[in-house]
Parts: sequence; structure tokens; C-alpha cells
Amino acid sequence: MMRRWLNPSYLALSMGLVVLAATAFLMLSGIQRDITQAERDFRGNLVWFATRIDYDRVQLLNELNAMTSRNPPATGNEFARRFDVFWSRINEAGSGVMGQSYMTLPGAAQAIARAKTLLQLIESDAVDLKPGDVERAARIRPALNALSNPLQQVVLQSVQRQADLAVGRRAKLRSRFWQAIVLFVAAFLTAGTLVVLLYVEKQNVAKLRDDLEQRVNQRTRELGRINKELQSANNNLRDFAMIASHDLQEPLRKIRSLANMLSKDLGALASDDSRYALDVIEESAVRLSSLVAALLRYSRLSNAQIMLESVALDSVVSQICEDLDEQIEEAGALVEYDALPHIMADPVQLRQLLQNVLVNALKYRQKERGCRIRIAAHENSAGVTVTISDNGIGFSEEYNEKIFEPFQRLHRQGDFEGTGIGLTLCAKIAERHGWNLSAEGRPGKGARIILDIPKENLRDAA
Repeated sequence: MMRRWLNPSYLALSMGLVVLAATAFLMLSGIQRDITQAERDFRGNLVWFATRIDYDRVQLLNELNAMTSRNPPATGNEFARRFDVFWSRINEAGSGVMGQSYMTLPGAAQAIARAKTLLQLIESDAVDLKPGDVERAARIRPALNALSNPLQQVVLQSVQRQADLAVGRRAKLRSRFWQAIVLFVAAFLTAGTLVVLLYVEKQNVAKLRDDLEQRVNQRTRELGRINKELQSANNNLRDFAMIASHDLQEPLRKIRSLANMLSKDLGALASDDSRYALDVIEESAVRLSSLVAALLRYSRLSNAQIMLESVALDSVVSQICEDLDEQIEEAGALVEYDALPHIMADPVQLRQLLQNVLVNALKYRQKERGCRIRIAAHENSAGVTVTISDNGIGFSEEYNEKIFEPFQRLHRQGDFEGTGIGLTLCAKIAERHGWNLSAEGRPGKGARIILDIPKENLRDAA
């Protein structure tokens, strides 16, 4: 069932269903949020702003009428306060977001300009107005009444604009609502498509299972035949390697022997060129003999039977260090290693792998500083990772994989001796054990060989 849902088609449809449903839900939530926000923002819209200006004018006019009534107030402080409020309200027009929006209404700029002019004319009378002062009130009242029509016209314009905005918002909400409905329908159709696909797949499972069983049986027979052919080819290759190495070693020994005989017979009579040629012949024969021997070891390793048993890594490293004691002392090297785990491995091949790596670390050291080699093991979820690090000459990152290829040398033959097959043998040993062998290096900084051992090789090793 899990594999079925991991099918890309099902994943795409499922994700589409989730996205459609989530989008529709968010759109409906946004509609509700817009409605709620519109209600909350009513007190901050243009209608409210425009109405407050005219409302303050009406309140100022009412207070003026109270000042000239039969029972006027004791002082004119309330009228003066309301006059200041109205004057401040007029000055607010044109400032701030709402004030600037107000000034864009038709007739608003003219109404505010006229209001400022009239208020400046009556300001002195308004400030000095006392209760019962009919003469000053008569000069103030016409100015306030003159502002009634233009300010109310602006209020009507603000109402019209808010109505237009409301119509636009209503249309937008209606569009979003229908979009949400369409998305819900699409989600429903997607769910139906998923159900149909699952039903069709269920009908085809039995047929696919039968076809798969037939193919498996056919491939099993083919693999059995190929296995036999491969085993026969391996046997033939092993026999060929044994015969070839034996037949090649004999003429090489003769070449070395004859070159050595010529060198002794000629003695001092040999010219420098002749002596150089004889030396080259003998060295080349020795090198070719080493390569043939290396190929023979590689062939034997590829066909050797692996005898697994529990092996203590720290014990193997200790034995190798004892065998390489003279080389370690000559290199002035320090080999350090922590407590290493037990693993299931062929002890002979494991020893060969670790010894080849340590010999390389000693060989490719930097002469001007002490050689340091450290072996460590770290457990992880996949198993154990064993690292062998050194501070030698290192190598470029481009050779991380090439150094495991047969006869791959990074230096001239005269600089470092060897056949170039040591790490190839290590890679073959790791491959046959089911391990992963890799390398990292930095020129002048050193190298690190990494051996990843899976859990299967640790389960029965303790």
C-alpha cells in the first residue's frame, strides 16, 4: 500500500488535492477576514472623516445659538473650545492618509479653502464673544451657515466614493467566493480521480503479480546459466594467470641473468652508454617481474575463498606495527590508534589491506617533518567507519578514485618505488567483504583512507 502511494501520479494528485483544499479554505477565511476588517475600519473611512468636520460646524453653531438665547451660559469658554476644535479639524484636512484622501474628493479643496478664509474673518469675534453678545453672534452665524452647503456636498461625495468602494469590494468578495467553490469542486474531482485510479490499479495487481513471477522465474534461470558461465570464465582466467605468470617469469630471470653476466664480463671495458643500457635492462626486468607477481597476487585474491571470523582490529594493527617496526623507526613515524572494534572478516585479507595502507603512509611521507599516522573508528547508524590518516605528501582531489585503479601512479618511478597495485588489492578485498573503501587527500597536507563497514559485519563479531 505504501509503495502504491509513492507512485508519482498518486503523489501529484494527493498533493494537488491538499493544495486545492487548503487554498479554498484560506480564500474563505480571507473573505470572512475582509468582512470583519471592513466593519472595524468604518470609523476610519472618508465618510466618518467628512461627517466629523460638518458635525463640528453644527455643534459650533448650536453653541452660538445658546450664547444668544434667553438663558445664555455664564461664560463663553465652551464656544471658544468648540471653535478651536473646528479650526483644528479644518487644518487636519490635507494631512495624514485620511486627510489627503479627503482632499481628493470633488469640492473638498474649495470647501476647506473657503472655511479657512471665513474662520480667519470671524476669529477675532469668536475669541471675544461673550454670552448675550448678539452683535458679534450676528457676524459669526452667516459665516458658519455659508459653510453648510459645501461641507455637506463633500459628505455626499464621500458617501458616494465609499459606496463605489463597497461595490468593488463586494464584487471582489463574490469573485473570491466562486473561486473557492471552483477549488472545492476541483478538490472533489481530484479525490474521485484518486479513487478511480486506486480501483483500476487494484484490478491490475493480480495480472502484474503473475507477469512478475514469470519474469522472475525466467531471470532466475538466466542468472543460473550466466553464473555457471562466469564461474567457468573465472576458472579459465585463474589458470591463464597462473600459466602466464610462470611463463613470463622464466624469460625475465634469463634477461636479468644475462644482463648481469654481460656487466661482469665487460667490466671496465664497457663504455658508459653500454653500462647504462645494461642497468636499464636489469632494472626493467626487475620491475616487470614485480608487475607480473602483483598481477598474480591480484588474480589469486579475486578467486580466493573468504573465511570469515571475528577479528579484533586493534590486535591486527598491533601485529602489523611490530612487523613494520624497522620501517616505522627509519621513517621516525608515530602510529596512534584508539580502541578498535571486532569485525567479521578474513583475517589474512584484512591484515593485507591494513598493511598496504600503512606501508603507503610510511612511503609517501614528507621528509622534512615527522610522519604521523592515526587509526580511528567511529560508530554510526550504518555500521562502523575506520579511518587511517597521515600527514604525508597527500594528493589532489581528482585522484580520490583513480588511486584504486591498477598500476595508477601519481609520481615517477624513481621518486617512490612500487608497482601501483597495492591500493587496488585493498579495494578488491573491501569489495569482496561488502565494504566501501574511499580516499581523500590534500597536496602537502596528507591523506585519509576511509573504510565503511556495514552492520552486517559487526553483528556476530563481538
